Amino acid sequence: MALTTTLTSDALYSITYAWAMAFAPHVYKIVSISLAGYKWDNTAGRSNIGKAAGTIPADLHARAQRADMAHANGQESFPLFVAAVLAAGVAGVDRDTVSSATKLYLGLRLLFS
Repeated sequence: MALTTTLTSDALYSITYAWAMAFAPHVYKIVSISLAGYKWDNTAGRSNIGKAAGTIPADLHARAQRADMAHANGQESFPLFVAAVLAAGVAGVDRDTVSSATKLYLGLRLLFS
């Protein structure tokens, strides 16, 4: 039995949704800091958040740090989510169970971020 026949399209699309949700805090961070007047420096990499501390309001800096941590957490958990979805497909887990579990994960991921 092929992998695609044991998973619903919801479960497979959830992988793309999870990837997008992991990047959403990063986009929020860059846009909000840029709108506050900070010039994002691609050569500085992860130290941009620290460099922005004196140039943007403290509350915005705190939110940007939180978004940065949520982005990092999303990137760390994404491979495990993909592996779990694909393993469930290979193992032949019931389609409705996999679909419900992926929707639960995405909902919780949205609340966390």
